[in-house]
Amino acid sequence: MASNIPLQQLNKRQVHNYIQENNCSINLSLNSQTPNSLLFVFDKTYQCTNGKVLAIGKDGNGNLYDSVNDWQKELNGLTELNNLAPVHILYNQIPSRDRFVQEVPHLISRLAQELKINLAELDQTLISLLIIDREIKSKNKQDYMSNKKLLGLLIAYIGEVIKLSINGEWLIKKSNEPEWEPVIIDSTGKVTSFCILVFDEIHEAEEISFYDLVSMLIESDHQ
Repeated sequence: MASNIPLQQLNKRQVHNYIQENNCSINLSLNSQTPNSLLFVFDKTYQCTNGKVLAIGKDGNGNLYDSVNDWQKELNGLTELNNLAPVHILYNQIPSRDRFVQEVPHLISRLAQELKINLAELDQTLISLLIIDREIKSKNKQDYMSNKKLLGLLIAYIGEVIKLSINGEWLIKKSNEPEWEPVIIDSTGKVTSFCILVFDEIHEAEEISFYDLVSMLIESDHQ
């Protein structure tokens, strides 16, 4: 898969504005090339008069590509990946597995900016998750569900909270390529997996509480 394809990620509002401002229309020929298994990534494919391609997923967010050729390379890469294994929930959300751990401090800084929280308040303690919970609850949940940046940033921070709480370390857990998952491992070798739980908390929980989620993980896995 071509991982260096330039693209710009747009939220729902940006997608709507871009379509209006750049005379974009659905290209049925491009649209028909997307297999059913990838409709969550490319539900509708627009071509714009400036030559760019806007691919919109079912969540209303979009990826803006510089050209049809760039979009086609991405589609081909995702199709090939999908034939090997399901697309990882962290696709396009965080750095590659080789860089993820070293990028964690930067991702936490971005989380503070995204949530408009003072970085000093994100001190990797369990209590600090109450600050994140409060900030998220004060906003429209749909905004966070559709924010493609947020999942990876939260995983980086929540992992640091778990790591500090159990005196653990990051571990990149690999299964069949190209799947991978950042987890926390303690001194006894016990692994805490939490990525899918963070995803579910954002998309499934009636009321988000990362404080409760992490408290439960620490208590059940490391008594």
